[in-house]
Amino acid sequence: MSHLSGRMMVVELDIVSVGAGTTVVPIRPQVRGIEWEIIWAIGKQDDGAVVHGWQWLDPENPAGVSLYGVLGDANVALPLGALDSDLPNVSMGPWWATWDRYPQYYFEASAVGKTGKIIAIIIESAGYEDLQ
Repeated sequence: MSHLSGRMMVVELDIVSVGAGTTVVPIRPQVRGIEWEIIWAIGKQDDGAVVHGWQWLDPENPAGVSLYGVLGDANVALPLGALDSDLPNVSMGPWWATWDRYPQYYFEASAVGKTGKIIAIIIESAGYEDLQ
């Protein structure tokens, strides 16, 4: 896909935890038929007492893989693609995301009553065919 074939925009996604489990914020379009080219993304959370970081999920590994995570410090924004020794770092993309294609990236944030947030620069394109 050409870098100029879609609409560039900034997206802000956030989810508040409603239970005792982890808050998970997926970085993907909210409808089918849309593809995002993720140019830059950071994840943040408002609970300094938990591990938070980026996860990757693919069909070969449905349990997911932790790409990077840190314990504590609610004020650290974690870039997608950052490396431990390079934090804080720029996001090293691009990545692609759709509603139903793999791999999927998501930000794992905090627990009960806390918020996980992703801020990203993306190029959104419409009209790809879903994989069924």
